[in-house]
Amino acid sequence: MIIHCKLCPFQAKSLIVVPEQALAEVGAKLAKHLGEKHVDVIATINGIGVKVGMLGMWLVTMSMAANIPETETYILEERDKREGEFMALMGFDKEEEPKDTEVKMESD
Repeated sequence: MIIHCKLCPFQAKSLIVVPEQALAEVGAKLAKHLGEKHVDVIATINGIGVKVGMLGMWLVTMSMAANIPETETYILEERDKREGEFMALMGFDKEEEPKDTEVKMESD
């Protein structure tokens, strides 16, 4: 398994056969590389992580614990706004059509 740094020619490689373990290894290698060579990026990632955590907790709280009446338009609009911010921080375009990820199973 291999991943490439977007900022320089560095490559994080793993020869581990088990995909979960290989992914953990290349992720750790990239994180170490970023900490050594791209400290400014780590600071940016940490800042984004804090924002994602705060927005994520708010969104999960509203989703799991709040029954919001349709008349509470400010709350509903704020929820949609924060959802968009969350998706943007995660690198997703909210307006983009989601890809069909449904796995189709053959019937027996």
